[in-house]
Amino acid sequence: MDKDKPDKAYRSRLTKRVWAVAAVIGLGLAGLGLYRVSYTPSGNLVPPPPGASERSLGVPPDTTPNPTKPKDDLVYERVDPNTETPGPPFYRLVARSGDQAYVVIDEKEEICFYDLYPKDFDEDGYSDVLIRMNGGCGGNCCLDEYFFVSHRGNGRFSRSKPFGYAYKEPEIERHRGRWSVVVEVRNEGFNTNDPIDVHERYVLEDGNAVLVEKSELKPLLAVAEMKSEELADLTAAEERSLRYDLDGDGAEDRIIGSFWARWGRISWRVQFSSGLSFEDNYACKRIGVLASRSQGVHDLVCDLTTVYRWDGKTYVRQEPGP
Repeated sequence: MDKDKPDKAYRSRLTKRVWAVAAVIGLGLAGLGLYRVSYTPSGNLVPPPPGASERSLGVPPDTTPNPTKPKDDLVYERVDPNTETPGPPFYRLVARSGDQAYVVIDEKEEICFYDLYPKDFDEDGYSDVLIRMNGGCGGNCCLDEYFFVSHRGNGRFSRSKPFGYAYKEPEIERHRGRWSVVVEVRNEGFNTNDPIDVHERYVLEDGNAVLVEKSELKPLLAVAEMKSEELADLTAAEERSLRYDLDGDGAEDRIIGSFWARWGRISWRVQFSSGLSFEDNYACKRIGVLASRSQGVHDLVCDLTTVYRWDGKTYVRQEPGP
């Protein structure tokens, strides 16, 4: 019995050493991404899921978003201060947390803002909100712009500069591991500017809206065209024509336009020399003739890339893809 005691003590010490070496190897593999180690909120190690140790160096790291734990419980509200005559144009932005309320935007600033899109956009744990505003407070003078309001902690807030000149609602999506806002910029409204279609992507950084991506739709090249700015001097009853042999019969056809002042666009129709005619209720900033043909008749372009093709009897409008 006495002879066995040293052997048991030796084996005990050896076992402890083996476990210690195994722990060091496990932590080293975790650092290489070969072995996943996680922790409970108390800091204790949690066993890895089955098969985690079988990951190879060829497998990309896990990019699943891991949102920061919220540092506040703010709720943003748009408040109408006009209790006697409720309604726009000017509202108040209030951030509430329990019994506390912070006035972030006062109605005296005369900002017409509408939709609120709350989210921790910069993932710093504090509540942010994306806000849609309109410089014309409605009507068709202006499109929508957006700005961020960001909670900086302890009831302090920052506001980004407005961005975008949006034609549609924004898209809020993940981009390269972070939240982003995509707006489609147009120049619709009471103007005769050339049409544009630009997609811009913004992220929130340190309270600022930062442009990280931009793409622009290029106009199709026309061999002849008429723009709304060329018709801006016309009265409602006057018309102007773009002459071109559309069907190749050797005689000039006419694209006849009048000026739609409310939207700065051209109301137009086609009159062929043969007597055929075509009219569409889709007004354009630019109407032009393309070099391409369908059924022997020149295609037409409206704005940037909306194409009209002849099907043998009439023009058919084909909207551009997404």
